[in-house]
Amino acid sequence: MADCNEGTAQEYRQRALFSTIGADLVLRFFVILKKLLEILIINLFRLIVLIRKRVFYILIFLAVVSLAAVIIYENVKVAATTPVLAEIDGDAMTLNTENTRSGDTGDYYKSETVPPIARTEPATTSETAAEATTTAKPDDKNDISFDSSTETLRIPKGIASVIESQEDDDANKTYVFAYKGTVNSWQSDSLNGEFIKSVSFDADKPKITIKTDKFSAFDITEDNENFYIKAISPRLKYDKIIMIDPGHGGDDYGAIHGGENEKDIAIDIAIDLYNLFKDGNSGIKAYMTRYDDETVDIYDRPETSNSVADMFVSIHCNTFEDDTTIHGVTVYYDPDMTNEIGRFQISNKNFALSLSASVTGELNANNRGIIDDYELVVLDHALIPAALVEVGYMTNAAELKKLADPDYQQSAAKGAYNGIIEAFDEADS
Repeated sequence: MADCNEGTAQEYRQRALFSTIGADLVLRFFVILKKLLEILIINLFRLIVLIRKRVFYILIFLAVVSLAAVIIYENVKVAATTPVLAEIDGDAMTLNTENTRSGDTGDYYKSETVPPIARTEPATTSETAAEATTTAKPDDKNDISFDSSTETLRIPKGIASVIESQEDDDANKTYVFAYKGTVNSWQSDSLNGEFIKSVSFDADKPKITIKTDKFSAFDITEDNENFYIKAISPRLKYDKIIMIDPGHGGDDYGAIHGGENEKDIAIDIAIDLYNLFKDGNSGIKAYMTRYDDETVDIYDRPETSNSVADMFVSIHCNTFEDDTTIHGVTVYYDPDMTNEIGRFQISNKNFALSLSASVTGELNANNRGIIDDYELVVLDHALIPAALVEVGYMTNAAELKKLADPDYQQSAAKGAYNGIIEAFDEADS
């Protein structure tokens, strides 16, 4: 039996050797043809101009032949490098010219001998699924992890024993969470979630910083082993949201009179209004379309509001060059707007009436009433209750002086604050 096995093995070796030599010769021939094809392709357009038409047809023919040669070459190459295996009494023999892929690294290595192939049964479906699940989980239950599909940060209680506080920097869309526990340097940048773009732990303090590219809220939950910080839409957390829109900004100065810019007066009043909501107990969350002197597209203002807020108020100053004696507060609204996505049902007209009465009352200013306007973009594109407040006339010297006064600006913000609360209360009833 042993002689028979040796004879059979010798026969396999000879056949494999002849196959390898023959394949090598074919490979050499087709390598030459492949090089010819490369030269023809590189110089093809140059040859079209330099040689006669008849010779060009010959070259085209050679190119086609060379292309066919490349295809055959690739097939022969695969055949020549495929291991020749002969099983004799359960042992595997291999040639010393084979290439084998490492199952661990995915790289190719060359060896003169390959150990016998072990006979193994394929893994069952349940075993494969279990392995995949294990791989997807963190290696250690004390590891921090971020689930991009749910935009949830998991913090083991071995690191954080309690989440102490949350500080929202809506202007920079940065949210900081302080916790009791051990300092950690874990971070993850360039996240592609709907909200979260990066997460980092402070290397010196028990603090987590989350950055987003849109206004965000967070839901903090816990179980026996972990804390979970999940990014959510503000509407899922806050019952009432107002978007404050300081008119103009950046390259858009608005009206300019007496050394004052409308954009500056608007942002000062808007910040005062924002802080009233931030520091007060109205139960209304406030955002702003701009927090400093920056250019914001006029269409982005209502669109951002539509995705975040329940009501929208834009702050401006008025002008009238033909009659500089005109003064007072005017509020604009769009009568045709329908509250398509808002959670609170109040007409633009009633919202404007609330603001008009409250602002003029707080400022003790002339009430010029409300005006329906179909052409203001920020109102026309709003799908939630919206109004635009012209706090006063910059073309009136006396009123311009008031508009530039921080105390007057604070009073204007207080009037708008009360008017917004009244509008929410009316919509609730």
